[in-house]
Amino acid sequence: RLIRAHTDVNAANEYGATALWIAAAAGNVQVAKLLLDAHANPNAALLSGETPLMTAVDNGHADVAQLLLVRGADVNARETGGGQDALMWATANRSADMVKLLLDHGADSRARSTRGFTALLFSAQQGDVESGRLLLRAGADVNDRGGNDRKTALIVAAASGNSNFSTLLLDTGANPDLSDESGF
Repeated sequence: RLIRAHTDVNAANEYGATALWIAAAAGNVQVAKLLLDAHANPNAALLSGETPLMTAVDNGHADVAQLLLVRGADVNARETGGGQDALMWATANRSADMVKLLLDHGADSRARSTRGFTALLFSAQQGDVESGRLLLRAGADVNDRGGNDRKTALIVAAASGNSNFSTLLLDTGANPDLSDESGF
C-alpha cells in the first residue's frame, strides 16, 4: 500500500537505514523484491558505509544477497570503519556458499581492508578451507603479505592453529620461508 501511495522507498533514518536495508537484515526477500521493483537503491548505505548486501551477507541471507546482486548491488562496496567488503565478511563468517556467490558476481579476491587484510587472510584466520579454495581459484595470492605486520595467510593459519588451512596453502604453493615484520 505504501509503495502504491508513492512513498519514498529510499527514505532513511538518522543512521542511514532504508527499508531495503532492514529487509536485507531480516532476510525478507519478498519485501526486498517489492522495494527493488519500486526502484529502491540497492547501494544505499548506512552512515558506516554498510550496504544492504553487506548486511544480507553478514546475517547469512543468501537469497536476499543474490537478489541484491542481480539488481545492481555493488559487490565490492566497503564499509567506512575498516574498509571491509562483503567478501571479507563472508570469509570471517566461514560461509563458503556466500563466498562463492560473491565471487561469481565479481567480488575482488585481492581487495584489502584499511589494515591490509584480504579475504584470504580472514579465511586463514577462521580455518575455512572451502572458502580458501574458492578464493585461491579466483586469483587470491597464496603468498600475499597483508596487514600492517606483513603476515602471510600461512603465518595467520599456523598462528591460529588451523593446520588443515595451512596444508591447503602449502599444497597450492605457499612459501613456508616467508616471515612477517617480527621475523616469525
